[in-house]
Amino acid sequence: LYDVYGLEKEVVERVFKRYGVMEKPELQPININKASVKEIASLIYLRWEVAQRSVTFREEHGPFETFGELTKIEDFPSDKIKRISLYLSL
Repeated sequence: LYDVYGLEKEVVERVFKRYGVMEKPELQPININKASVKEIASLIYLRWEVAQRSVTFREEHGPFETFGELTKIEDFPSDKIKRISLYLSL
């Protein structure tokens, strides 16, 4: 909710007081070392261009060993690396 454009922090906090997550959703993480550009770009936080650069980086430097390496990619949203890594695997 904190990522919803225009939604103030106070509103988010009121929502959290009233509603909660009953059970953790099952995710199928995307393997960043095997995924196609299209698969990587399917993540809400990554634009097509960044997904393309991720694949190019992987091809040039070998498999990613840590999620932190993704921050070396031009225009990668480094401030969201913790959130993005929830949807990825190595």
